[in-house]
Amino acid sequence: MLRPGFTLAAIATLVSTALAVPAIGDKAPPIQINKWLTTAPAALPGDKDAGKFVYLIEFWATWCGPCRLSIPHLADLHRDLAKTGVTIIGISSEDPAIIEKFLAKPKTGKPIDMPYHVGADKENKTNAAWMLEDQGIPHAFVVDKSGIIVWTGHPMDPDMPRALKGAVAGTYNTETGKAAAAAAKKYDELLEKARSAAEQYEKDRANGETPVPTELFKIIDDMASVKPHELMPLLMKRHFLGELDRMEDIIAIDAKVESVMKDNPEALQQVIEFQFERSLAERNPGLMLRVARRLEQLTEGKDTDALALLARVYCELGMIDAAIVAQERAIAAAPADDQADLKRVLQYYKSAKDMASTAAKSP
Repeated sequence: MLRPGFTLAAIATLVSTALAVPAIGDKAPPIQINKWLTTAPAALPGDKDAGKFVYLIEFWATWCGPCRLSIPHLADLHRDLAKTGVTIIGISSEDPAIIEKFLAKPKTGKPIDMPYHVGADKENKTNAAWMLEDQGIPHAFVVDKSGIIVWTGHPMDPDMPRALKGAVAGTYNTETGKAAAAAAKKYDELLEKARSAAEQYEKDRANGETPVPTELFKIIDDMASVKPHELMPLLMKRHFLGELDRMEDIIAIDAKVESVMKDNPEALQQVIEFQFERSLAERNPGLMLRVARRLEQLTEGKDTDALALLARVYCELGMIDAAIVAQERAIAAAPADDQADLKRVLQYYKSAKDMASTAAKSP
């Protein structure tokens, strides 16, 4: 199931390159688990049958906010890729009882959706073998069928699913991973420069100046060149073009976003959320509608969040009947425990339709 998109500020925090132990090209160290809190995997890296699987090993903790944000993403990947031989393992160094309590969520009665393999580290031995003491979490590793680390980074990095799928297909190897790591490092360096340039630009504007962020735009373009599948540079540029009221350039950026992200459901969702953050004058209604319908298509009309987002777009564009139908489909696709809020939104759409009808009949 898709999850709400990120704001521009939040997207900027997603990718951060960090040193890792082991490095890309190294053999995956042993994994030692005290207790499995969900199902145990069929095999672990190094086991006799490990060559049948590609692994995503994530280090996380229940107290870690960014870790909790990555859980739905990993759950989606598990549901999409488990049948291809991808095994996702989440490892926490916490006491098993703490993890069990987190998974059960007794206060709400709603268990956490972690359909992949979740284990408690054994005496911190796995963390010691895989992670540096000062390394942040969440952090993930992709291990290919030969037991070699081919990718490492933040689990929300858009390159990670490509590494997983490529490792399954045999097209993503150590050299590919090292090239991706070098690109990620360069991208992060440019991101820091972009942040500094953006801060200076905003300061100049606050002082009454009317600067043109030429240097900032160059940095953003370099970011897009280094990571052509990354959405954030395009949204950053669109944001600043909006401040300059350069609508022709904005239309060109929107067209590029739509083309580059057309097969990426999560990115498409973020595009729509970004549009809703803009003022009405800065929104692109055609883009919103096309992207929302493309998102519905990619999720085969079965994803609650995608359908609810489509309904919201329909409502935004005055297509109330279509919004009601899409919201009803979202409710039908949702688990019973998640339907209450969706039904309230549906009632809002129906009330809006009734008021529009009444207003149309008034003299």
